[in-house]
Amino acid sequence: MHANRVACRLVCLVLCGMLATSLGAQGIWVKQRGKWGLIDAHGEWLRFCEFTEALPFQEGFALVSNGQREGYLNRKGELAISFTYRSATPFSEGLAAVQTETGWGYIDTAGVVVIPPAFTAAESFSQGLAAVETAAGWEYIDRTGQVRIAGPFLEALPFRMGLAPVMAEAGWGYIDVSGRWVIPPTFEMALPALHGWLQVRENRRWGLLDAAGRRVTASVYYDLLLSEEGRLWGETDSGYVCLDPQGRPAFEGHFADAGRYAGGLAPVRTDSGWVYLDSWGRVRITPGCSHAFPFGKPLAQVNCSGKIGFVDAQGSWVISPQYTHATHFVEGLAGVAREGKWALVNAQGHLITGFDFEAVRLDVQP
Repeated sequence: MHANRVACRLVCLVLCGMLATSLGAQGIWVKQRGKWGLIDAHGEWLRFCEFTEALPFQEGFALVSNGQREGYLNRKGELAISFTYRSATPFSEGLAAVQTETGWGYIDTAGVVVIPPAFTAAESFSQGLAAVETAAGWEYIDRTGQVRIAGPFLEALPFRMGLAPVMAEAGWGYIDVSGRWVIPPTFEMALPALHGWLQVRENRRWGLLDAAGRRVTASVYYDLLLSEEGRLWGETDSGYVCLDPQGRPAFEGHFADAGRYAGGLAPVRTDSGWVYLDSWGRVRITPGCSHAFPFGKPLAQVNCSGKIGFVDAQGSWVISPQYTHATHFVEGLAGVAREGKWALVNAQGHLITGFDFEAVRLDVQP
């Protein structure tokens, strides 16, 4: 797979929200002796460590590998679809793309082949369509396997908000579900819609369009950090600036570093250290530490001279700085590490497990 394709696919897994919705119902991946296993939110085993790789649950199933083949685990920790496939994708809209010796096709949640393997590559379904690669290039099929948008395109990414970014000879643009060009292919890169915006790159800088293709910002930013809370950050030569949904400065100030807004707060690095700002640029929390991260659910990770703790939205320490590594909080749980070993901790600071794991993988991060 082309390197640009790999990068696009990784971006899409994040942007398209292909992540679990409930840790308590779907489990937490932990690693021992180089293999992944599954525990519940109370630290009880659902499946002992036996998988060489394991992805987050999606639509009730997790993609797992035994090192040679890939299959799917259900929420009970049972192998619901056996290790059959050379490669596969998570389930989306009830179907998953799987690779056999004859190519890529699609199965349903019962493991039944619904679209025979006939493609050189295939992506997940989104808004009833999936991008697949043939000898001619990329096109879109429906759930019956019929070609709905013939293309062919050099690259094709998932639909969001009725639009899909695709690459033609002239560059990247956006098509609608009928295959009509809504935004002409004039960009170096284009990403699936996120929080109502379209991210496009020109001259190695990023800008934003709305769903109609109207300019929200010029392509002048090295990086863009989007949020569903109506605030975004753009990185310029002078630092990060906060923008409103119309692409205008939300408040004055440039910052050396910044994180996404979550829970109405965003971490920024000032000359005097990291602080948390509200949506109007007012300082709400001054942890006085060497690095601060976006809020999870419900706490934010803060690094103080190499030790990590967690603060609440009022700026109070809930978990004092004591860990060498940590994950973000997700639904009241986080992974924390001490002396190279990981454990689970809850939002009250109580350990759910011992420091028994080589790694802990929570399904989403802010």
